[in-house]
Amino acid sequence: GSTTRTAESEASASTKADKKPAALVTPPLYNFRTSLSHSWINQLSPEDPENLERSLSQYSNGKGSNRGGGGGHPGRPVFNGHYVSVRPTPLKNPKLIIASPEMLEELGFHPDEAETEPFVKYFSGDVDGAFENMDDFTLKNDQDADDEGMKKEKSVETWATPYALSIMGRRYTNNCPYGTGDGYGDGRAISVGEIVVPHRKKSEESSSSKDGKESEESERESDSHDDPDPHTAKRWELQLKGAGQTPFCRGADGRAVLRSSIREFLASEAMHHLGISTTRALSLVVSDSPGGDTSTRPWYSGQKKTELPKMDDPRLAQYDEEQRREILSQLAVQAKSDPDMLVEEKCAITTRVSPSFVRIGHLDLFARRVEMLPMEQTDKKKDTPKLVKETLRYQELEDMMWHACYREFYEEAYAPYHETGDVVSAAKALMEGSMVRIADMVGGWLR
Repeated sequence: GSTTRTAESEASASTKADKKPAALVTPPLYNFRTSLSHSWINQLSPEDPENLERSLSQYSNGKGSNRGGGGGHPGRPVFNGHYVSVRPTPLKNPKLIIASPEMLEELGFHPDEAETEPFVKYFSGDVDGAFENMDDFTLKNDQDADDEGMKKEKSVETWATPYALSIMGRRYTNNCPYGTGDGYGDGRAISVGEIVVPHRKKSEESSSSKDGKESEESERESDSHDDPDPHTAKRWELQLKGAGQTPFCRGADGRAVLRSSIREFLASEAMHHLGISTTRALSLVVSDSPGGDTSTRPWYSGQKKTELPKMDDPRLAQYDEEQRREILSQLAVQAKSDPDMLVEEKCAITTRVSPSFVRIGHLDLFARRVEMLPMEQTDKKKDTPKLVKETLRYQELEDMMWHACYREFYEEAYAPYHETGDVVSAAKALMEGSMVRIADMVGGWLR
């Protein structure tokens, strides 16, 4: 019996060993770079030069801001556009704490890539330094290497987005630094790319039956990510949380600390495996000491303690045991004090991943701006009436709606209506699909 079990164990171990991935045959991040496909950048618009100049003028003069403007802080109002280009601020002395093997595989990374210097650099915010030592890295092995459009598509783009704020259905602007809502957006989260990961082909799946030479060639084909069609593949967006200040950063340092980053990494992966809709976590990188980045955060000294009644307190005698437990639980919540000290903590960056980071607030921001327009505008150049649908604000709203359809409900809301420009049907399909998904997500929270 024991001999049989030992033989079975050895056979099982041998099988697992046989399934080890082939060695990494391309430079680190090669597949990632060649998989870039930035639909947010390609389909949507940055702020126009006129509004950018107006924003920078207000920022430098300190008009309408509770920060006084200037002073090296990048916060400023963003009056139009769907994104602003902004580079992450790299962590000093970055060290990988953890990477999700499941997400590495899902995103097309080789298991060994997470330990490489380029991977740690990129996902600690040094998106340019991650590629600096690669010889003629950009598409040198691709047949389209000389195509300028292809080079642009595979360039490293990073951006932050504006959106509106509502709480329980009530629209807010009063805690925006400018009182207008033009300061809301990604204050410390920066998107560092969208990638399209092709499904494995049948030829690749059957490669295990081929001889060694053919298998190696198949592995190389699999590593090349040579299927660019986003509709035969899966799209993922990667976002660095705690990547530094952006124009939407309302006075803070744009950083996250290790304590909260650990919580975000573990909670998102746990929720996913419990079947609750959530973003995923790819990696967690800390700014290690000595010489690393730190931030000051409020915390609890533990000295403020409120004495709570016991279960046998005479004042609770009139209640049954369940009622007493409920009362004590409520008292414990009420007794919690606010943070009463400041502590210095290591900075960290969590890379969160999702098929899309489109928010309700993205649509609501541009809808509000359209609602602020009168029914007719005056074309200043021609001094003639101009319909709302002919304005830049309306075009930005419609573009945002189409992009939400493209990212979230391609088959249901985008493909059937985009070519004919049927905005009403597309918007209806988007609303109906969102209603179901949001209800499902909230149901997951409650259970």
